[in-house]
Amino acid sequence: MKNAMHILPAEPVEFDEIVSLFKRYGFALQERSWWDWKYFRNPHGEAQPFKIVQDGRIVGAVAVMPQAFTWQGRKLVGIQTVDGLMGKEIRGKHLFNEVMAFLLENRPPGVEEDYFYLSFPSLASSIRAHENAGWHRLADGQIYTFFLSSEVVQRVPHLAWLRFLLKPFWGLYRSLIFAGRSVETSIEPIERFDESVLSPLDDNKVQGLRTPEMLNWRVLDNPRDDMRAFAVYHRGDYVGCFICKLLGRNLEIVDCLFPDPRPEYLASFLHYLHGLDIAGSVDLLIFTNNPSQGLLPRTGYMKRRFSGVMFVHSPGTIRLPDENEMWAVSYLDSD
Repeated sequence: MKNAMHILPAEPVEFDEIVSLFKRYGFALQERSWWDWKYFRNPHGEAQPFKIVQDGRIVGAVAVMPQAFTWQGRKLVGIQTVDGLMGKEIRGKHLFNEVMAFLLENRPPGVEEDYFYLSFPSLASSIRAHENAGWHRLADGQIYTFFLSSEVVQRVPHLAWLRFLLKPFWGLYRSLIFAGRSVETSIEPIERFDESVLSPLDDNKVQGLRTPEMLNWRVLDNPRDDMRAFAVYHRGDYVGCFICKLLGRNLEIVDCLFPDPRPEYLASFLHYLHGLDIAGSVDLLIFTNNPSQGLLPRTGYMKRRFSGVMFVHSPGTIRLPDENEMWAVSYLDSD
């Protein structure tokens, strides 16, 4: 049939062509090294990439990728739909449901039992499409922003002069967000994750499984993002860690692994970052129901929404909870 769309497994000889397509649209995996790292070095298992073909030409791509989760002592595999690109040739033709229905019939190699499907759309149109297709919305993402420097004002056109007028304000503001820090809390960079840095698990919630292998791959061996990790010690004892992504002069905290999250740990970390002078602002990214909210102080941050949303498909098929409060995911689970 003319103009028919087909979704087929992508062959290795086609990977470079798909990467070029991503690059043309400024989307997803724009270097072959990123593609190989994300799809074929994941310690949870290899991804299954697909090509979207029309009239014999590759006009889009999508993949399913395994992510490990735990709940009530069970290890689960979340099959995540990732990097969905529909080129201009097929965009706007209401084919989203067809693509997603196809993915729900496919699994990455080696995934056999106790799996569920999840997706983290960020565009408003994609979020609506998931809702229209019957996916279950579980968690919305929010950003809590802390300002460490007046340079955020300087970046606003025609307002750079305000930086000097506001300089005393920033000193007072920093005193406010640092006020909860403890001199008994110290911060150290993590060079490699090992068994001493494990995920705090709550058996009552579905959470991403954090192993040293996964964290080294996703964070420290990441060829795409400038990812960094910092261990927190209180009175000499390890109490948790922050996992961050550096974007210019903005630092995003994308995961917090603390069995007992306390505001003093975040205040101490913000003070540490200010001393390093590597960021003018810090964003804490938290999905609904993540226990990391226990790190937040009462004041000193600007709260805003961001478009990241977690959806799952038919969680009841493997007896997973439908209640939103029974899930605790983080940004690190979303890619």
